Amino acid sequence: MAQLSSDGLWWWEVIMSNNKDEFTLPILVTIALVMLAIFFSTSLHVRARHHQVPFPCLLLGTFHFLVPTWLTPTVPSSSSIASLAASVITYGGQDLVWAMNNSSWRNLRKIFVHEALSSKNLEACSSFRSDEVRKTIKNVFSKIGTSIDINKISFLTQSSVLTSMIWGNTSDREVKHSHLGSELQMVASNITEIFGRPNLSDFFPILACFDLQRVEQDMKKQLQKLDQIIESMIEDRIKSNTQKPHDGVGDHEGKKDFLQILLDLRNQEDANSLNITHIKALLLDIMIAGAETTSTLIEWTMAEVMQNHHVMKTIQHELADVVGLNNIVEESHLPKLKYLDAVIKETLWLNPVVPFLIPRGIFDIGTTPWNFILRGLPLAEKMMMFILASLLHSFNWSLPNGEEHDLSEKAGITLKKAKPLIVTPSQRLPNVSLYM
Repeated sequence: MAQLSSDGLWWWEVIMSNNKDEFTLPILVTIALVMLAIFFSTSLHVRARHHQVPFPCLLLGTFHFLVPTWLTPTVPSSSSIASLAASVITYGGQDLVWAMNNSSWRNLRKIFVHEALSSKNLEACSSFRSDEVRKTIKNVFSKIGTSIDINKISFLTQSSVLTSMIWGNTSDREVKHSHLGSELQMVASNITEIFGRPNLSDFFPILACFDLQRVEQDMKKQLQKLDQIIESMIEDRIKSNTQKPHDGVGDHEGKKDFLQILLDLRNQEDANSLNITHIKALLLDIMIAGAETTSTLIEWTMAEVMQNHHVMKTIQHELADVVGLNNIVEESHLPKLKYLDAVIKETLWLNPVVPFLIPRGIFDIGTTPWNFILRGLPLAEKMMMFILASLLHSFNWSLPNGEEHDLSEKAGITLKKAKPLIVTPSQRLPNVSLYM
């Protein structure tokens, strides 16, 4: 084995020489990858036997390659197997999704669940959600008869809610980051595209230094953009903390926003303390993963509903009964919308937007992709239902002239529509004041 590792590099010297031609290069690369696959597969057999870890076998052609997936719950120290792209965008696996299953990760999870996603905090932030959804309805109403992108308006609504929860609904935030939602959506789109690229370095680490698919280089660019946004938020808050009485900073009606909670934990010297990298990674999870997953599922649900006239009418009949045509959708209506809830769940089964290759997927959180989202992100349930119910109750929807329904997919960290859902709204409610 050692002989293969040391002497097996002859092929790379040939490839990188000046005498290569178009015919020999593909052959040499193929031979090289097969040699590496055999070496890699054998090494995994040894590791699996030594640690008693089950590595499923994937049949590719006539070769059996071992491909590691998430580890089962029976592994005591189950650590995540992060791809190169995931490692870069999460500060080396410091976030909730890709961090190793250790005390640091368990502390992050506890903070996330008990602070960001607690029932008390979600209830306190209900005004943020209502305000942003109403702004969206007003915005769509101003564009009646024109074409709009469902994914875009959903992402902007969700990201506005999330940043309000993180940073507080302050005029300072609105002035300094008025285009934050658009910036985040552009970065999220780029991240999804990069995750969708095949990356040989994830299967053959020896190739990582060459970055053949430019995954590491391009993902670092996206991280730099996000890092600038997040660091600006943190620096502004730290500066405010030094200029104002601490008890009044980051408060919304007597309650601290999530950013202030994290910064307070940073200053503690106990097991719950956080470093600045943990804080940035956690904020990144909330701002990007939360908005991207929710907006993608909303887009898929709208696409599926618009393709089935009977389903659309049934949803709107339910909305008329529960909400009424002279009222707008409120969060209190959502638990009563049983049919719409079932449609969203069915859409998720048909189009599982949640990535399957992330660690702690179905074993640690739930038994289905739906449980993964809703048990891990209860805010996603509220926002998906709230945005969809409001859009379907307030407007009738149609495709632009000449367009046909398209449910084709493209893979990435989330399963997105290959073609964005562009639709045309028309007024549904009789009272124009409901749109103001």
